[in-house]
Amino acid sequence: MPTGFAHLGVSYSDASSNLRTSTGDSRAWFSYRCPWCLDSVSGATLAFIPGENKVLTQRWLRCTSCGRGAVEFGGVVSPPALEGKSIGHLPEAIGLLYLEARKALGAGAPTGCELVCRTLLGHIAGHLGWDGTGQFAGAVQHIDSSGFITPPMRVWVDRIRQHGNEAAHEVAAVNPQRATDTLRFTAALLELVFELPGIEASQGG
Repeated sequence: MPTGFAHLGVSYSDASSNLRTSTGDSRAWFSYRCPWCLDSVSGATLAFIPGENKVLTQRWLRCTSCGRGAVEFGGVVSPPALEGKSIGHLPEAIGLLYLEARKALGAGAPTGCELVCRTLLGHIAGHLGWDGTGQFAGAVQHIDSSGFITPPMRVWVDRIRQHGNEAAHEVAAVNPQRATDTLRFTAALLELVFELPGIEASQGG
């Protein structure tokens, strides 16, 4: 909990309502995943708008872990939390794309996530010297021949390409769980190509 944090309860009053929450009132807290520190917390309600039967329809929250704010409306917290894991030692452009994929999935846009993951596949291959031939299948082949993945790994690396292609060309909506898997495959590839070599290099190996 942030230093000096205290939840003293909040009030709301208008012509038709006069409500107050306190630390012992269930409405004073809201369980969510903080979009900033990514902890699962019971956030403190700092302000709220009541609806019928004094049910809170919108609330402004403060994370009890990092102290930063968010807004809940209809059960949806904004800004949305990032999905996926943080990966270190990424080149700037690749890091920004990976962040975009994480944001897309967190915001409920699985199609966008898979499209960005497919784009990342091309950038990773380009970083490893791919000349762009063979489209995305060529990118997978180049990553395979670069020595960063073993034959069993090639299957899930190619899933990134396949899922991205389907997201780009199929009319059907992308299943969020599939997009979650695509992001995990992408994160694992980024670890192998960038994070683990970066950690090793930082240790003077």
